[in-house]
Amino acid sequence: MNNEVRWKIFVPVDESGMARSGHDGVAESGTINPGNMAERRTEDDDEILTAGQVSKLLKLHQRTIYKLVRNGTIPGRRVGKSWRFLKSEILGFLKKG
Repeated sequence: MNNEVRWKIFVPVDESGMARSGHDGVAESGTINPGNMAERRTEDDDEILTAGQVSKLLKLHQRTIYKLVRNGTIPGRRVGKSWRFLKSEILGFLKKG
């Protein structure tokens, strides 16, 4: 298939019916999403971690991390089908005991 044919396949999308978003694709609905999470980052060493990274940091099994975040024991945010964690919040959770 040459480029000329490929261009005919793509149709411009009418965005008039789509929800408007702010900068970085952050929805204005007030829901927590990766954009809001990134905006709240203030410390230089603050990283966004995956469940696997948190499990290594806390030396717990990854399934345990999922259980803890689902019942609200550790702070985390759902991003699509996965979870993300702010390193500073996880370390703060450890300091609280």
